[in-house]
Amino acid sequence: MPEIRLPGTVTIAPPIVAAVLMTRPTSDVVVVPVAGPKGERGPRGPAGDDPELIGQLFGFVYTSSNPAYLHQIQHDLGFRPAGIICLEPHGGQIEYDTIKHPELGITEVTFGVPFAGTIYLS
Repeated sequence: MPEIRLPGTVTIAPPIVAAVLMTRPTSDVVVVPVAGPKGERGPRGPAGDDPELIGQLFGFVYTSSNPAYLHQIQHDLGFRPAGIICLEPHGGQIEYDTIKHPELGITEVTFGVPFAGTIYLS
């Protein structure tokens, strides 16, 4: 039986495999995603940052009308919440600086500027 030569550095010598040598390819392999056919468009979702909708999704809602750098929130969630959203009274979202959980049931949220509004925990 004749020797079989394949592209690259793989050589098969019948009746048994004499050696299989593999070397690193000389070029990078590029994977190009191919889009499939588009399906039907789904129903329109609710508008974002809707305070009523956000309140339904989160386990604890804290509201303060006094601007402060630090808000200490006592809650009965039974865990240290990681999902935290802070909304100003006009509905704009503001980022907090730090989150601390000094003990179970207490979450401290600090801001770079005095904050008054609603903090949602989950």
